[in-house]
Amino acid sequence: MAAHTPPEAMSRAPYCPPRTSTERRVVAIWESVLGVANIGVHDDFFSLGADSMAAVQIANRVSDEFQIDEIFDEFLADVTTAADLARRIDEAPAATAHEVESRNDDAQ
Repeated sequence: MAAHTPPEAMSRAPYCPPRTSTERRVVAIWESVLGVANIGVHDDFFSLGADSMAAVQIANRVSDEFQIDEIFDEFLADVTTAADLARRIDEAPAATAHEVESRNDDAQ
């Protein structure tokens, strides 16, 4: 098994705090899931020590928090910073009430 590099030892972008409500909410989710404080909006997801399991957790929380479906594929494909994810969230159509209810029923 490869040694895990602590997130604080990895290179991070110069700190840029969240500027919008969406960025603040995304950063709070990332900090909670990753257990890393003071994540800037330009910090790279994988440079913070994240892996595919964290990506799944974050995608699920973002989907629930923002009522957005199908964010996971975009998240892994080309969204690697909180700023990018927040922008995608702001541009995404919200899930319909039926889709949200159906997803919640499936989770039980």
